Amino acid sequence: MLHWASLITLEITGIRVERIQDITEEDVKAVGVDGPESASAQLCGVHEKPLPAFRRLWESIYANDSWNLNPWVWVVEFRRIEEQEAAARKHLAVSYAYVKLNGSLAIKAVIFTG
Repeated sequence: MLHWASLITLEITGIRVERIQDITEEDVKAVGVDGPESASAQLCGVHEKPLPAFRRLWESIYANDSWNLNPWVWVVEFRRIEEQEAAARKHLAVSYAYVKLNGSLAIKAVIFTG
């Protein structure tokens, strides 16, 4: 994507592979499943702690028994680049790759904003 066309600029700070059941409560909250106090949880009527809510979300996307299979997933960590810093990096080219592991795409992203 051309830099001028992007709404935000992200810098990848880490990539690793781990089992889905190794996700921490901190990671679950970072991807937006932050428990019954969140606006999205209240809208959907979900009143669970973050980890059980994430498991239910995972199984709603990847099938009922997918959590118990404990698949390997890619963890992509990134941070948001502020506008001034992004302007200084205009010359950088960005390419995207979608990686399949065991035949299915599964990426969780942990967002660090500071």
